Amino acid sequence: MTRSEALLILVGTDPTITSALTFAVLEQEGLHPGCTHPWSISTKYYDADISVRLLDVSDPTPSQPDACILVVDAAVGESLSRVQRWWETRAIDGSSVRVLAAYGADEEDPRLEAARAWCADQLVELVAVPLPGDGEALSLTSEGVTRIHEALQAHVWPGLRLKPSPQHGRAAMYAAGENDVAEPLGPSSLGGSCPNPFLDELRGDAPGNWDEDEPDSSVQLGKAFEAAAGLRGRLAEMAPEQRRAAAEETLFGLLELLGLSDDDDEVSEEEDSRQPVDGHDDSPGQPQSKDARQGSNAGS
Repeated sequence: MTRSEALLILVGTDPTITSALTFAVLEQEGLHPGCTHPWSISTKYYDADISVRLLDVSDPTPSQPDACILVVDAAVGESLSRVQRWWETRAIDGSSVRVLAAYGADEEDPRLEAARAWCADQLVELVAVPLPGDGEALSLTSEGVTRIHEALQAHVWPGLRLKPSPQHGRAAMYAAGENDVAEPLGPSSLGGSCPNPFLDELRGDAPGNWDEDEPDSSVQLGKAFEAAAGLRGRLAEMAPEQRRAAAEETLFGLLELLGLSDDDDEVSEEEDSRQPVDGHDDSPGQPQSKDARQGSNAGS
């Protein structure tokens, strides 16, 4: 496998649990530990081909992964410590998806206290995956599994193929004519300035962050996603209310970048409604001077 290909690895201490979680997240059968399997992911915005490998903590890491999911059994005390030792002896790139899936636990489980502290220190997202009900199996709609799938969808995979950008509002009407494909992303699609430092980095406000000569919109989009991914560590250091506010602003900034904001249309329509009709200006007039009033009275 060349490094240009995307790699997702799932590492755990119990092959049965790792295989069950992998099947639920990827919705793909026939995945066996120790083997590399092809997997295709398709979202609203891109398609990507990914190599998936299931590993035991005793297996060597095949190469630097783009995404890593650590799988622990909450019912086995040493499961977490074994996965921690595996992680701490590997240098996983900071821009990769980094998730610790705690199988058999819920968010309030006191057994996850040590895992929470460790994940905060390592900048790994902790996701609790409760046991399925009687007669049920893990699926994509299971609690925790959905979140892991979302994290994989939000990642910028090497070699991803962008789909035409969706059009909204007036842009959709124009696109129904001659413009069937969205124009390449550029600085004009990023909206106005914002004091939020998270949005500054995402939008590339710093000189040189956005390459206007770069014709490949996928490269530009990849840079934006990488900037957003790099914000995770700083968000973790903020108070909950500040973190939510900053994350929300960053999300809206990303939506602007993807051309999903109708703000410009709304502002334009509001400005149109304020324009004078038939050349008449209905706005309140300015007070006339005393001389002007006298001239008006003299002529009447």
